[in-house]
Amino acid sequence: MDSRLHERLPLSLKAQIINLTRDEDPVDGELTDISASGVCVRAASRLTPGDVVRVDFSDGSLFGQIVYANPESPTLRCGVEVFEVLLGSSDLSRLIEQTLKSRGPVPEDPESIAPPVRGCRREGSEAG
Repeated sequence: MDSRLHERLPLSLKAQIINLTRDEDPVDGELTDISASGVCVRAASRLTPGDVVRVDFSDGSLFGQIVYANPESPTLRCGVEVFEVLLGSSDLSRLIEQTLKSRGPVPEDPESIAPPVRGCRREGSEAG
């Protein structure tokens, strides 16, 4: 029995994953599925739960937090809870946007999903 809250839709889309938590070079990967709560990516990288990432693909970018990273030789299969989406105007982008929007509103306070990245300040925040 599958206990998932949202149906996964298979996807095969080349992507580049940028770890925003650690200063590392971007790595090539693949978006393998999408659901209303996030995406799954495969990458040969040291991604760990809690890492904040940007996933760039052909017509957009997703920002989110790694919620799991399972080794599946020779890659990691990672779940990304998405909290920001920047998309172009292609049919693929519209499909991704519709799928992610079906989960309901995203909290206005991104810190409720992911801690702030060290060394970065939100616009209007005091240095501390």
